[in-house]
Amino acid sequence: ASATGELSLRRANVTVQFAIDGAVTGLFLDHKTIAPRPVPVDGTLDASLTVSPTAVAVDHANLTIGAAAWTASGWLRRGSPISGQLDLKLAPASCMSLVHSIPVELRGPLDGIAMTGTFGGHARLSIDLAAPQGDGVELDTQLANGCIVTAEPPAADVMTLVGVSDHTFPDGSHGRVGPEEPTWFALRRLRSYVWGAFVSAEDGRFFSHPGFDTVQIARSFEIDLRDGRLARGGSTISQQLIKNSFLTQRRSLDRKVQEALLTWRLEARLEKETILERYLNIIELGPHMFGIRAAAAYWFGKSPRELTVHEAAFLAALTSEPTTMTRRIRRAGTLDADSAARVDIILRAMRRDGVISTEEFNAARAQPLWFSAAALRRET
Repeated sequence: ASATGELSLRRANVTVQFAIDGAVTGLFLDHKTIAPRPVPVDGTLDASLTVSPTAVAVDHANLTIGAAAWTASGWLRRGSPISGQLDLKLAPASCMSLVHSIPVELRGPLDGIAMTGTFGGHARLSIDLAAPQGDGVELDTQLANGCIVTAEPPAADVMTLVGVSDHTFPDGSHGRVGPEEPTWFALRRLRSYVWGAFVSAEDGRFFSHPGFDTVQIARSFEIDLRDGRLARGGSTISQQLIKNSFLTQRRSLDRKVQEALLTWRLEARLEKETILERYLNIIELGPHMFGIRAAAAYWFGKSPRELTVHEAAFLAALTSEPTTMTRRIRRAGTLDADSAARVDIILRAMRRDGVISTEEFNAARAQPLWFSAAALRRET
């Protein structure tokens, strides 16, 4: 790698100001959180940063990589509670030139997509952990999306999710998924509280957001900041479907880049009901157990059509930890306390979202769950 430019440092009492204006070529970023292969980076950076004992301020930061020209500014108050603000802008540019600005090592199945038009945007992240819980982080976005897709990426064409296609499940097994397959269960055949349980559990604003839920992203980030660890995500049902259909389970930058663009394509091409139906037919709901039909038979020995409110809430509760929850239940021989608490959270969310009434909520909580013998049998 080679770098050119100027770097300056100025000190005034307890305040230090850094300024950089330069370019780098031939730099490789090599870390598993970025991509499985080293990622080459060539770009320019013009930035000014002021550091004091109480705060860090980014006066300006202009980063250009290919056609992508990013501008950032903001501040962070040091100490506790955390507070700060970040403004990030992407200057309008040709959609295809922006795609080509993404290093090949990050694109994965995006290769082959073709677009016309321009894209740009602005995002503002505001943090104030002195505010009541739930109000500590706000994320506002404004996108100028004028991209028109003229060809979908062949390796990840979202239209393949409408019909029957080969699918690789998270455990490495393979199968055919689609309306004509015996494992499929149509959304229209489910009682509304069954699919409603999954929406309440995983993505309460599924029918109103465009594939990304900035409110949930902000809430998840706030929880992470308060807990002091980056553990939660804000993935929507649409993002989960893209990940499980086309991408790896790896938590890395390259997957997130691919997931973002493909989620946009999914929402642009498929109806919400089609997205939800496909999701319910591939979601993991137990050990090597995928899809609502298989899960209903495995856990309760019945068809998804026959599921009760309590049983639907239980299956929806499995989505976040199917293996761990199964292990706890098998060990207890019944619904253990931690799993019961998770199911109760789902039931409350269903009532909050109007999926069930208060009467149905109370009746479901009073109704025991009876698992099939196969579901309680420990693996040897």
